[in-house]
Amino acid sequence: MACGDGSRCSVCNCYTDYDDGEFICDGCLSVAQNISPWMRNWQNIDVSMPPEHENVLVWDEMFNEPCIAFYSSFWKSFCYIKRGEPGLVYGEHWMPLPQGPEE
Repeated sequence: MACGDGSRCSVCNCYTDYDDGEFICDGCLSVAQNISPWMRNWQNIDVSMPPEHENVLVWDEMFNEPCIAFYSSFWKSFCYIKRGEPGLVYGEHWMPLPQGPEE
């Protein structure tokens, strides 16, 4: 099969040998399988919410990146404080922070 005769990987956009449906290439699949288990624990806010005022990792939908924030029932949103300034995070997924390094 010549390059370009198949489908594109839905992650990295390289060509795959598959010609039907949505597929992930072997390279991307290998990376995904080796991700630390704690990185697979994203929770949807429609399913569960973190304890109030506990720092968690939140996927910021506006900037498409993770950030550390806490949930505030007063603001009904995830909040953060950077350089002394408060802000709101537009996130729909969160996960507990990983354990710190062992001494």
